[in-house]
Amino acid sequence: MRPLRPRLSDLVIGELAVGDATRQELCEWLDVSRTSLGRAIDEIAAEGAFISSVKESAGSRGRPVERLHFNSQVGYRVGIEISRSSCCAVVLNRHYDVLATVTLDIDDFQGWHEPLKCTSDMLYSTAERQHVQMQDISRVGVGIPVPLGTDSPEYSQVLDEVRTVIERRWNAPTLVENTVRLAAIGENGWGASKGYGSYVYVRFGAGLGCCVVISDQITHGQAGYAGELGHVHVSGLTDPCYCGGTGCLETVASSRALCEAAGVPHLAQLGAAYARHDKRACTAIERAVSMVGNVLASLVLTASPQVVLCAGEVVDAIPDFPQLLRKAILDSLSPMFHEIVTVQKASLGKIGSALGAALAANYAVDESDTESGMEGYPA
Repeated sequence: MRPLRPRLSDLVIGELAVGDATRQELCEWLDVSRTSLGRAIDEIAAEGAFISSVKESAGSRGRPVERLHFNSQVGYRVGIEISRSSCCAVVLNRHYDVLATVTLDIDDFQGWHEPLKCTSDMLYSTAERQHVQMQDISRVGVGIPVPLGTDSPEYSQVLDEVRTVIERRWNAPTLVENTVRLAAIGENGWGASKGYGSYVYVRFGAGLGCCVVISDQITHGQAGYAGELGHVHVSGLTDPCYCGGTGCLETVASSRALCEAAGVPHLAQLGAAYARHDKRACTAIERAVSMVGNVLASLVLTASPQVVLCAGEVVDAIPDFPQLLRKAILDSLSPMFHEIVTVQKASLGKIGSALGAALAANYAVDESDTESGMEGYPA
């Protein structure tokens, strides 16, 4: 997770994103030679049309002066998130600014294939309407709501299926990862865990998933099941889970389980019922948060994160959720550990996973790439 040292080409883009400049000015600002600068500019040009130049008259004497301009409307990375309840997609430019965003709600999740197709089509059309140039997209990241691990036998098939959809729009190397892990990466790049090296990200939605980052390291674990918090068995719970087990944490803490327990059809009504202190709603939420907090307390002692981030539509519906979750964690810990527990709401919302997908797409490589050529996260 630690950002790699930026290349000179990244620094050049950073300067040009502020304003146009001559080569001489860039050399002075970046303290590099004309030869090194020329190589960086050639590298950028090989990636796409991210820089243009204009010759300005130098007057009666001297040669015309070339000024370099950053083409901020040229797309560079695409990130797409498919969750069980919604989709989000973004296009970023070479400076990692967001150029276009689309979202799509899912009423009944029947798999990720059709939502991925619809979302990628929506993003392409929206970007074109906003005059974003899409011909230079060089990496695509896609998050889907299923366990994923590169060592699992299903991974190659999933990757091929995703690429089949993506290649309809972009001929670019594609990375596929779990939605929750990508959301954790997005928060570290732009959101509430920016600057932290160790944190836990927990998403409360149609499912219950988490991602643990320790000392800037993130893993999907064997077969991709790292972070499947919703399928931890809780003593005393007996309801069947869609995974085939019984008593999973998700059977009380998912959005559907909470709404059913509170006797309301949707999360908006759940939030309203909780706000007016409805007994069923309060009981359902307090029970679920208590059980999740008990499980997270063990994780806090094991990983000692700098912060626990909570996210998802359940958290959005209950403004007090971070405070409730912190109390539940503390209730399961000895007082000597209370000072180490910090719980915050994630700050990026639905766009978080899509941003994380675009950022993580730097590690999507094709056959012509090598490990030494893999790009790191932007500074």
